[in-house]
Amino acid sequence: MNERRALGWLALGAVAAILWLARPFATGLFLGALMAFIVYPLYDRLARLTGRPTAVSVLTVLATATIIVGTVVEFGSLFLARAVVLAMNTPARSSTSSARWDVRPWPARW
Repeated sequence: MNERRALGWLALGAVAAILWLARPFATGLFLGALMAFIVYPLYDRLARLTGRPTAVSVLTVLATATIIVGTVVEFGSLFLARAVVLAMNTPARSSTSSARWDVRPWPARW
């Protein structure tokens, strides 16, 4: 019984160590596993239909990579466009005459 308890504690320690090592990659691991569970039925159906599992797996990987890269590029483009608009609408800090940069309390401005 002591050996069984020791193995249980060692297994728990191993799981804790694996989780600690995977912590920096947790989001990627989670999203990768989620995508695998979502895409597998499509891959399985296409592999049985065509009879070419290798070609279908390459096609599936390329399609998911295209979706991921497209999403990252679109997010970057949107972020950059909004940053440019924000920079264009923000007055230059060198012009102190602007009322936006007047830091006195509002009764003192009168």
